[in-house]
Amino acid sequence: MKPLAYAIHFADPSVAKVALRLPDAMYDRINEAIQTLGAEPRGLKTKKLHGFHPPLYELRVHPYWVVYDVHDETQTVVILGIIHRKDLEKFLRRMR
Repeated sequence: MKPLAYAIHFADPSVAKVALRLPDAMYDRINEAIQTLGAEPRGLKTKKLHGFHPPLYELRVHPYWVVYDVHDETQTVVILGIIHRKDLEKFLRRMR
């Protein structure tokens, strides 16, 4: 694994609590995926969400999506939410 080029922060403590409430196997998968964002925040498995300014990105860890923002000037990745797929549309509507 490459050294982290970007620091990873949670936008709100409640976002981290969502991850901690997940089953251990799912938490491990999501945590590993989030750590890869530190090395390459716009990697092959990420997708830019259209219609947001500044742009938001998503990373799928089925059945969850990690929605995040990238700040290149401070080299940080801000995790905005860890959302189950059934709640994703409602979450994105609130973000607009």
